[in-house]
Amino acid sequence: MPASQLPGAPVIARIRRLIVVAGLAALVYTVFTRAGKSMCFSGADSDGSFIDASGSPIAPSCAAAIIGIAVAASVVISQVWFGLIPLSEYGNGFLLFPFPFGGVEITVTPLETAM
Repeated sequence: MPASQLPGAPVIARIRRLIVVAGLAALVYTVFTRAGKSMCFSGADSDGSFIDASGSPIAPSCAAAIIGIAVAASVVISQVWFGLIPLSEYGNGFLLFPFPFGGVEITVTPLETAM
């Protein structure tokens, strides 16, 4: 017995498969074609040590600044995102939390009736 009696079911199945494959290909393409590059603006002496404009030895500080900025941005983004969680829609379907900056936990307790 065939899977479906609808006319054009094989064509619809191929279209659905094409859409899924295109979506997965777009996701894979997006993940693997992203890159970033940065540099701390300072010089280097003949030994390869970092120096400032006057020739004094320094340690690069941009790695520490990036960590602080990333933490601050993550906290702000997570608090805004948590505030936007639609709690009124809980139970009416599926809630997806694609949130990379924090953990989400929803606890629902039934309303107790008065005795």
